[in-house]
Amino acid sequence: MKKTWTAPVATCVGAATLFTSGFSIALADNDVELTVDGQTTHAHQLGGTVADLLNAHGIALGEHDALNTSLDTRITDGQQVSVNYGRPVNVTIDGAENSLWTTSTSLDDVLDSLGVADDARISIDRSTRIEREGITVTAVTPKHVTLVADGQDRTMVSTDETVADLLASNGITLGERDRVSADVSTPLTEGMRVQVQRVTVQDVKTTETIAHDTKKTEDDSLDSGTEKVTKEGKDGSKDVEYEVVMVDGVEESRTTKSEKVASEPVTEEVAVGTKKSSSAKSSSAGGSTGSTDGLDLSNAAMWDRIAACESTGNWSINSGNGYYGGLQFDNQTWLGAGGGQYAPRADQATREQQITIANKVYAQRGLSPWGCASAA
Repeated sequence: MKKTWTAPVATCVGAATLFTSGFSIALADNDVELTVDGQTTHAHQLGGTVADLLNAHGIALGEHDALNTSLDTRITDGQQVSVNYGRPVNVTIDGAENSLWTTSTSLDDVLDSLGVADDARISIDRSTRIEREGITVTAVTPKHVTLVADGQDRTMVSTDETVADLLASNGITLGERDRVSADVSTPLTEGMRVQVQRVTVQDVKTTETIAHDTKKTEDDSLDSGTEKVTKEGKDGSKDVEYEVVMVDGVEESRTTKSEKVASEPVTEEVAVGTKKSSSAKSSSAGGSTGSTDGLDLSNAAMWDRIAACESTGNWSINSGNGYYGGLQFDNQTWLGAGGGQYAPRADQATREQQITIANKVYAQRGLSPWGCASAA
């Protein structure tokens, strides 16, 4: 505890003499070097402790302040007493918050102690002095990033903090529908790839075909295996409006907004013969294998087996793949072997006529033209 003296005080050069109750105590006038946060002054202290010295200069130490000696150290002449006040520092590095106390007044020293390199982007100058009230600073370290936008791939070293900052520093403005591979508030990280997709929506009007149907009706006045178009079919048309989504110039999707029929399709009507020819009756009755009425029905059983494989035995089939009839003739083979004398296409000829032409092809090329030759 600091003592208070009420007796008169006499002074002389280099010493003081205190009188009380008939006794005298001589106190030395000590020259003390007092440094506070790097600022040094010379103080004169008549004895006492370091605590007395600090009290005399109005210096109160807090929890985070630093003193180079203990408070109860006795003052001596030439003594050096150093006080450094604690300062709160809040540093956010790449989005990570760091709170600490320091007795340093140099922001640069604090950043160095935290491993923040000189090429990092700092929110305030590194040479800024840290005052007693403390300081708040943001640091962003350089990162290798790739930015893909508008047909360009750009690889760069960036000290931008977020994706939004990266886009802004590269002059990229986002449209209302544009997409970014990461939320714009996302902090940049090392090796990050940010992709911008330009999205546009447009209305497209077009006219489309409505395919006509085909209706087949059995007709016992026509030979079995033959067909006759009794009413020509005709495709219709409709006007359609689409909403088309384009991403970087490529169509991603389209949604129908409206459609209106411009012309109705006309159904094609086809008569399908069911009348059995005399040759067919002869074949079913006795299985004739010779030539009848100019038709060659030899190997008929073999051709029936092949037809069962090629067309499930449908001698009037038009499958739409360029092959026709029970034995699946293409038109070149059919006409080349003389099939045109019976019908323009094999599916329009009778079973017996198709077998007759098949026997001609067989005589020239064997079974090689038929994929189902193994059924023979």
